[in-house]
Amino acid sequence: MTMDQPVVRFSTCSILDCGAPGVRGMSCSTCQQHLCVRHSRATFHKCSAIAELSDQEWVSRVENEMSQTVNRINVPELEKRASALKGNIACSFKQSSLQDRMMGNAIYHAWLTFDDGDRWLLRTPITKLCDIPDNMTEYFIASEYATLKFLEPTNVPAPKVFGYGLASDKDNVIGVSYLLMCILAQIAEIFVEISKHPVSLAGSLTTNDGHSHVAMMASNRFIHLDLLGPFSCASDYFTAVSERYLDLIADGQVHAEYPVEAFAFYSLARAKIHTFTHPNTVQNFFLKHVDDKGDHLLVDEDGKISRIRDWQFARFVPAIEAFGPSYLTANMDRLHSRDAGVTDLDKKLAKELRQQGANDLAGYMDSNEIARRFHNGLSDGISRIEAREMLDAWRKTFGSILPSDLDAWISQTCDKDARWEKVSQLGDDVDSVKSYDRGGLRLLA
Repeated sequence: MTMDQPVVRFSTCSILDCGAPGVRGMSCSTCQQHLCVRHSRATFHKCSAIAELSDQEWVSRVENEMSQTVNRINVPELEKRASALKGNIACSFKQSSLQDRMMGNAIYHAWLTFDDGDRWLLRTPITKLCDIPDNMTEYFIASEYATLKFLEPTNVPAPKVFGYGLASDKDNVIGVSYLLMCILAQIAEIFVEISKHPVSLAGSLTTNDGHSHVAMMASNRFIHLDLLGPFSCASDYFTAVSERYLDLIADGQVHAEYPVEAFAFYSLARAKIHTFTHPNTVQNFFLKHVDDKGDHLLVDEDGKISRIRDWQFARFVPAIEAFGPSYLTANMDRLHSRDAGVTDLDKKLAKELRQQGANDLAGYMDSNEIARRFHNGLSDGISRIEAREMLDAWRKTFGSILPSDLDAWISQTCDKDARWEKVSQLGDDVDSVKSYDRGGLRLLA
């Protein structure tokens, strides 16, 4: 993206006469407003954060979101559609409750039970104030459907998908975007199986005329990114992600609490792109589940993996990211500290891969954690101190000797970028607001 092109916005601040871009992920469901960097500060925005709600308030909010979602579903038409897909076997919809633990942060799940005893899972986006454009939400649904269809002829234990619909489709009388799937029990060596199915582009799957193809990347697990790609080489993929983050940070749309540190993170990423490529890498890309923290894996009573779920943001990525260290083998406390390097679990998985004859995959797993830290970036919801520790670990990941003065290094790394002045001002604004807040607290005391 060139300097004279506008940065894509998810939303514009709702405050009258503001006009600034909304911070992605900061829309407030209490006051029903999208908020920019300035107006999301506590000096302007007085609503309680999720973490500050009482248990009763949190339950009430979630149950209200679930109720709004269910009310939008045309249940008779949903049952009719599912029945038709299953040879006209009748079924009934069972609304899930908060106690069922079937709702994620953005997706509502419920069961459809057929007269022959079979059960299908309904997945539909939760109804709540959100800054993600509707066309992107629908793209996520369509891409997840295409990804699951891609996996059907493989041995990867993914759910079998039977149908989907998009809310914008005039022929979709169910009223919401949705997926219908059945969870199949298949045990397989996942990495080895996925390595057998390379494609020539990095991006996410979608369908055209009934055929799956790799198209734009379906954002990322934080939904910070708009749709990018596809890419024909690894360096273009990593560069595009880095540049888009740099644009968004400078525009105040992401990492608003620590813009300076975040800008330095992706500036270093951009400068070190060559280290993201394993020496033996060819220009093939492999399917990656982007939220593989372990809760996406379902196991049977013998402890064996029976299925993998939540493929919504899946994408094809370079081998170093597909088969390198991931959330599954990460120590999450360590990932959010200044302690860098592969973990014991990374090494154990690499050993297992070698025992199965996959020496090339093992090499990605225990060489370094560059791709894991790049994929994670600087997490949302952390303090600036934690962000600085994670930035320090990112520097150490490359194994080079760097100045011990972090601030001096940040300035040296970033000051030649045309966006740096704007980022520095955002950082000064954060500091001034925090100083004001501390002063106000002292006066109150």
